[in-house]
Amino acid sequence: MAGGKGTRLWPKSRKTLPKQFMPITGHKTLLQQTVDRLSTFVHLEHLYVVTTPEYAQHVREQIPAVNVDHIIIEPCQHSTTASLAYILLSSHVLGIAADDVIVILPTDAYIQDTVSFVQCLENATELAADTGGTVTIGVPTTYPSTHYGYIQTRTQTVGQGFKVHQFVEKPDLETARQYMQDNSIYWNSGIFIWKLSTLEELVQVHLPTTYREITRLTPHWQELDDESLRQWYIQQPKQSFEYTLVERTTDIYMVPATFKWTDLGTWSSFIETLSSRRTQDEAPVVMHESHRCLVESERGLVALFGVDDLIVVQTGDTLLVCSRDHEDQLKQLVDFLSERNYDNYL
Repeated sequence: MAGGKGTRLWPKSRKTLPKQFMPITGHKTLLQQTVDRLSTFVHLEHLYVVTTPEYAQHVREQIPAVNVDHIIIEPCQHSTTASLAYILLSSHVLGIAADDVIVILPTDAYIQDTVSFVQCLENATELAADTGGTVTIGVPTTYPSTHYGYIQTRTQTVGQGFKVHQFVEKPDLETARQYMQDNSIYWNSGIFIWKLSTLEELVQVHLPTTYREITRLTPHWQELDDESLRQWYIQQPKQSFEYTLVERTTDIYMVPATFKWTDLGTWSSFIETLSSRRTQDEAPVVMHESHRCLVESERGLVALFGVDDLIVVQTGDTLLVCSRDHEDQLKQLVDFLSERNYDNYL
């Protein structure tokens, strides 16, 4: 899935060039790194990229080896629930069969050890095929994060994974610390695996109106004009599929990750992940009597004095100073700026 705007990494990630199309963690973009990683797991003819019209050209240019017909262009940006509905609507044209296993994953994760990553995906796809259930990959916790969702498993093992007990929303710091002591609780990686038929059943049960519309539209899919598709699309729930589908099923399993994973969805995770990769050529950062501050700067010296718990990001035309307590709400600032016609900076 490569259609997001990456607003939580503003001002580095912009509407015209979101983070997935930027070389954030190396010479290749996050999208290119994701495709490279997956190419050792699945043949490129079985790989699809879901994006929006404004980013389709970025996808074509950055991963020319992927079949252009496998770039699934959503009618507009709406929600991941709508994205899955659109995948189901177009699955017969794309050549996806009912028993085929689908892996859905984002492009904004930093993953090390491709061999372990592929092994986890192989275990997860085997589990999805054998059980006919929903499978996800959970990441063992390494610190008390308040930015990630969590998964709590049962002790019951199934294949290479565990039965999932429940999903847990982003916790406060004290709760996150308690989770660190519980070996049954993992971070939610946002990677989900199903057979196509399983996904269809989930939509039929939990989104019956959407399922009826898909059934009605499927025979006429290629005849629909752009505006008709768009009107159908924006009527889908504006919620993540984790909420509308995954968290509502009981037949769900989790395979533990054996690779290093970081969701680059917040400035804290981004800066902390890349801090070890900083070179002498990058802008210098000096902190004096300052604590727990994170800084990302493209140019010039950044000096902090007598401040705590700040995120400071400096790009060519923008300076962001944000409390670390508010970084999860950065989208609100982007919306605020948009309402006041600062679109040139977004």
